[in-house]
Amino acid sequence: MGDGDDVGRGLRAFLARELDADDLTIAGLRRHIEGFSWETWDLTADWTSNGRRRRRRLIARRVPQAGLAPPYDVPGQWELARVLRSAPGIPLPEPLWVDAAGEATGRPLFFMQHIEGDVPAPWNTHKYFRDDAHRRAIGHHLVRILSAVHAVPLSSSPRSAPGND
Repeated sequence: MGDGDDVGRGLRAFLARELDADDLTIAGLRRHIEGFSWETWDLTADWTSNGRRRRRRLIARRVPQAGLAPPYDVPGQWELARVLRSAPGIPLPEPLWVDAAGEATGRPLFFMQHIEGDVPAPWNTHKYFRDDAHRRAIGHHLVRILSAVHAVPLSSSPRSAPGND
């Protein structure tokens, strides 16, 4: 039995509690290699709620065993995502649930909705940036998003954010 099996069991148990769904199953559990600074797990949850069968694709972001960007503040990340998601011009998936103590899998994590798309990585950028004009347009789009992030008042950020003591 591998790490994915243990993670899958922990994620299933956590989601079953959060969704109050004893019959919850997960399928398609896969760890992404993109993202580099967090463990990113993709899965589909199926359960029954109010007599209706539900299905939702989710992403779990878990503190890595040996990360590139410590310290990892899971509650702060989750709360910051909630604040930024409500600001105009910042496209973020909905943050859903947080396991700050790491009870589900042995390390803290949070869940967010899955957004369809691909992540450019150093080995596949040729697939995403077809020419200089396209690269420039994406750069301008990212600058607009960063401007929107910087326009969010510091007072609306979580208390655990650096500089917000």
